[in-house]
Amino acid sequence: MESEYQVLNAIEKNMKATQREIAKSTGLSLGSVNVLIKRLIKKGFLKVEKLSPRTIRYVLTPQGFKENAEKAYRFAVASYRQINAVNGRMDKIAQSLSGGDAKTVCAFGEDDEICEMLVGRLKRHKVKFARARTGGEAEGLIEKAAAAGAGQPVFIVWRHEYAQMLADKDIKCYNLLEGL
Repeated sequence: MESEYQVLNAIEKNMKATQREIAKSTGLSLGSVNVLIKRLIKKGFLKVEKLSPRTIRYVLTPQGFKENAEKAYRFAVASYRQINAVNGRMDKIAQSLSGGDAKTVCAFGEDDEICEMLVGRLKRHKVKFARARTGGEAEGLIEKAAAAGAGQPVFIVWRHEYAQMLADKDIKCYNLLEGL
């Protein structure tokens, strides 16, 4: 369904786009775009206009415009629900870490939107934390905490590969996206 939305959206933005251009702009394979276009034509969301013997144009039908708008709405609602779920998980984690314990808390991952959300939640709950963007920075924080006698840091991650990297080193962490 999301792939259909991507194709409809790409065609709405550029009706002169070829299947190859649609594939490039959506990140889908050329074969997938071909199958999806055929499916969208069969559903009545797209029609094909022949401009010349070698040139065609894809046109969204009124039903196609309606479907594209509905898919955009459903996508926005689902995204909003996911954001709320992640925020709720961040609040629970931050509340559990905001006690009087002197735990070392580390937000471990890239500087992206989820990181911004997490930093805001940690600050709101008055949780002192450090940032680590790479494995080397995380290992440095572990060594620093051990040298200070603070015990093992509590890591908060939002990418599966970071959670796996820490698990491989027997380091427990909170994965914000786990179970969502």
